[in-house]
Amino acid sequence: MKTYVKHKQCGIFLQSFNKKYRSPKLESQLEEPWLRYYKDNKYFLIDGLLYHKEKHTSSLTIVDRDHISLILQECHDCPYMGHMSEDRTKEKVASTAWRPKWGQELSDYINTCEILQKANRKHEKTKSVRCLPCGKEDTAIDTALLFGNNIISTYGVPKSIISDRDPKFTLEFRTNLYDRLGTKLPFATGCHPQTDGLAGRMIQTMEDILKRFCSYGMEYKDHEGYTHEWVTLLPEVQMAYNTSRHSTTEKSPSLVEKGWNPLLPVDHLKKTLVNMHPKAKDFHDMWKKDYDTAVKQKAEAKQRKINYLPGRKKPPTPPEIVEVEDSPGPVKKIIKARKIRLNGKYQRQYLVLFENKTVDTDKWLAEAAIPDGNLHLRRFRASRRTELSHQW
Repeated sequence: MKTYVKHKQCGIFLQSFNKKYRSPKLESQLEEPWLRYYKDNKYFLIDGLLYHKEKHTSSLTIVDRDHISLILQECHDCPYMGHMSEDRTKEKVASTAWRPKWGQELSDYINTCEILQKANRKHEKTKSVRCLPCGKEDTAIDTALLFGNNIISTYGVPKSIISDRDPKFTLEFRTNLYDRLGTKLPFATGCHPQTDGLAGRMIQTMEDILKRFCSYGMEYKDHEGYTHEWVTLLPEVQMAYNTSRHSTTEKSPSLVEKGWNPLLPVDHLKKTLVNMHPKAKDFHDMWKKDYDTAVKQKAEAKQRKINYLPGRKKPPTPPEIVEVEDSPGPVKKIIKARKIRLNGKYQRQYLVLFENKTVDTDKWLAEAAIPDGNLHLRRFRASRRTELSHQW
């Protein structure tokens, strides 16, 4: 109860529980998310302890800093809790006690857990290595000087350093490194003395490569017969490791770190070779098809422009071919005229009366099929004009 009274928000809760009705004045003093939980009636008081109601259970509300640290230690640091990750620890903490800002406090606690950070390192994402030759008699000062000249000058100040040396050497190395940088500000995370499994396997790989050149009588000699020691071969071995595919990232460390691999002697052989992606052929075919279509449409547009230029005569329309039927005989006169649509075109036909009485007199013929059509058409039109004048 005393811890609740000291806490501002919990003190307001206790005052509201002592009142029969809700007080708008007390509600105005609450902050989020306490106000939201208060309006949703998520709290109740039993034996001087404040509980937060969940969907199927309830949890004790804690606000004291000592109580918070105790819950975090019990749910994370104990052997039966196993130093689990943030998500797994959050489930155990939430079922033990309730606090509005568990997520941020739990995240800060997990990130500052030394044992968990040593076991689960989040660096070495690129799997890249930088090899520097050292002697067995090198002191912490020599190591700090070597580290500053080759690592910090290229990559900047590291967030943390993992070392397999004793704590005394690590402390001297860190002190001399600060002096080398001319700063009194410590790193975000100190140097952790430990044995690193990944670094050990990487070192073993580098040693195996060097042994192939420098051990078992297989000394590497250049064209002048000069024998190279392992120190002189270290840069080449470093490049060989960083340009090789890593099983974890499925890419080379150099490609992950820089986005490209350095040129190797074998790359000069590829300059004159054709390297075509499988999709490039499909793209070429698609581009060729579009190009041919564009050329065809351009030619058609040019021809249309020529045909419709002002003052340019259009090409003559070819004469219509009319099939003329065999005439049954001489025409006596034309009786009627009509206009019909044949094959999508309008055509004028005439009802012709023939002098031969043995044939049909109501035969419809086109103008071109009428024998002496011009003469009979003039007579037909004249008779039509006469009939119209009599009607008026």
